Amino acid sequence: MSLKIGVIGIGHLGTFHARNIAASPLMELSGVYDLNEELLESKLEEFGLEKLSHEALIDSSDALVIATPTPSHYDLVVECINKDKHVFVEKPVCAHSSEALRLMEMMEGKNLCIQVGHIERFNPAFTSVSEYINAPRFVEGHRLAIFNPRGTDVSVVHDLMIHDLDLILHLIKSPISEIKANGVALLRDSHDIVNARIEFENKAVVNLTASRVSLKNMRKLRLFQSDAYLSIDFLEKSNQLIKLQEEADVNWEGLEKLELPIDDKNRILGVMNKSYKEANPIRAELESFVNCIQNNLKPDVSLQDAYKALHLAEEIINAIED
Repeated sequence: MSLKIGVIGIGHLGTFHARNIAASPLMELSGVYDLNEELLESKLEEFGLEKLSHEALIDSSDALVIATPTPSHYDLVVECINKDKHVFVEKPVCAHSSEALRLMEMMEGKNLCIQVGHIERFNPAFTSVSEYINAPRFVEGHRLAIFNPRGTDVSVVHDLMIHDLDLILHLIKSPISEIKANGVALLRDSHDIVNARIEFENKAVVNLTASRVSLKNMRKLRLFQSDAYLSIDFLEKSNQLIKLQEEADVNWEGLEKLELPIDDKNRILGVMNKSYKEANPIRAELESFVNCIQNNLKPDVSLQDAYKALHLAEEIINAIED
């Protein structure tokens, strides 16, 4: 039986969600809603849906996707929780981490799923190599975007860098010891270019750069660890893995073999390059959400995960202002 899911906020990203819901046998698009009447009318026509108030849409759905501007997330999620509805809410989960904390308190004792749209967790360029990521010592990330007016109401840390903040907190299980950051505001009062250096108590170091005034788009993460180097291109959905290998333990199918003679030892590297052009991370995260609801599982990107990423984003912005 398919799950009835409504979409509140039917702009650029909300439309992608609606199209994926409508195309999936696991889901049924119960309706869409947006404050922009002209936009709403065009989407109702596209999907062949009747016009509903957002309250009626919530009532008639099993779950809701919230893809509205960030400042409205908190109130909409609260409304859904009060009506015992499951929620998929786009990132950042709320405008402030204090709001996310209040949502966590509201969810205590509730048998509901709230999943947050940190989509890179579902990018196959990441998922296909995640099993090889083990205690990275240094991580470098660049998330650059050609200027788009959408999203400029918040800092680039909340708009773009937060994707990478979620990933590093997912990968590095150690308290943060120090944050250093610099930022530049070019267009409005909020930062458009930010660099952050994050040091962890386990000595891991992360250096992230985010810009929304670049001449090209880039979404890359490079990870260095004792036995491997990984390069992940989230935009191109491709990756490269270079890993130290033991000859006896390796299935060399799909791997390029490199031998590095050093002194009397022969170090062996396995090199793997893969691409996943046809993958659909939005469909993957929505189907993960459905699986969470139907099987009473913890979501892959939980409210707690989203709170941690948002709180770290606020710490980075505070470090810039200091």
